[in-house]
Amino acid sequence: MTDETPLVKAMESFSADAGTFECIKGCFDCCHFPPLSVTWWNANKHRIVREVVMKSPELDGMIIVCADNAVCPFLGQDARCTVYADRPPICKTYGLVKTLPCIYLNEDGTPRNEKQEHRAQNFWKQRQRAVDAERRKQKAILEQQKKQG
Repeated sequence: MTDETPLVKAMESFSADAGTFECIKGCFDCCHFPPLSVTWWNANKHRIVREVVMKSPELDGMIIVCADNAVCPFLGQDARCTVYADRPPICKTYGLVKTLPCIYLNEDGTPRNEKQEHRAQNFWKQRQRAVDAERRKQKAILEQQKKQG
């Protein structure tokens, strides 16, 4: 499956050459707002397991989709990727490049020790609380606007 845009071709080429590692089962720290090629999405959207609540307009052959709580629509209720063996190129590159780090790996690709993992998990928990607070704030604003409107 190859899209015609240079961005998609570059991403697919990089993902094929970057290597791979096995994700930790049940970890979905990077499974938020995945940029997907339109071709990949069209070929796999029948496999979604969560209702899509946001789909971006197409830009250079790419779209972003997410389900409730800003997670990937292919993330199962057991926090496992339902398309892992056939996941999109972007998902295959997480943890392999500095701009897409896996919180469970050091920069050199070695697994983090227990103390580092604990610190990383606390960071992500704090981040999630901040995201949840912002969502509640935005929801309250929208409800207030509806009442006024």
